[in-house]
Amino acid sequence: DDDDDDDDDDDDDNDFDCSSEEGISNILTECPWEVMYIDGSEYIYSFNNNGTFEVASNNTVVTLGTWNVTLSNDIFYITVNADSPNFDDEWVISACDIDAVEIQSSDYPQTQFYSINCD
Repeated sequence: DDDDDDDDDDDDDNDFDCSSEEGISNILTECPWEVMYIDGSEYIYSFNNNGTFEVASNNTVVTLGTWNVTLSNDIFYITVNADSPNFDDEWVISACDIDAVEIQSSDYPQTQFYSINCD
């Protein structure tokens, strides 16, 4: 019975840990993120555990970069530094509980973020 494999992989539990930089990092790296800009352009951000990420559009990588999570005044910030400056940004975790995470862009406030379910 394959339904019982939670013991070997902590990523299988779907509760988000919003209490630490590590928890936020795990949320980011668990599944890709679809980011939709106000002009209608859509990109898929894939965050890696080693602090790197890639941005793809139409299955083509458009830029690479590095990211990190910091905590300031009880707010988590995700700094995204891309090789292409157009994709540099600072994201703010605006809401987070065990079921959902909301991210907002500091530089592009109308941007919408969607976690891609990769279970």
